[in-house]
Amino acid sequence: METIRAKVRKILKARNATYKQRSEKYYNSKVRVRQFQEGDLVMKKIQGPKGVFGPNWEGPFRISKWLSHGAYELEHPDGTPEQYPWNADHLKKYYQ
Repeated sequence: METIRAKVRKILKARNATYKQRSEKYYNSKVRVRQFQEGDLVMKKIQGPKGVFGPNWEGPFRISKWLSHGAYELEHPDGTPEQYPWNADHLKKYYQ
């Protein structure tokens, strides 16, 4: 009795490992890596309520400093710094 349970457990463990590998491969194929250099112009995502017809992005802002783990300090084009750092997930490149 115990050997059948052990065999089933082993099969299920292998299936679970295969499922995790496939999920990871699919996720990694869809992820966009966003990296910016100091001096790049970016748009930042508007946080909070914006209404149905409100804009989704605001800017442009200039990258003033890279912090860590995808966080950036921003500054307005006139040089005044933004209050908080922003993660790269909430930024996109601004094209002139």
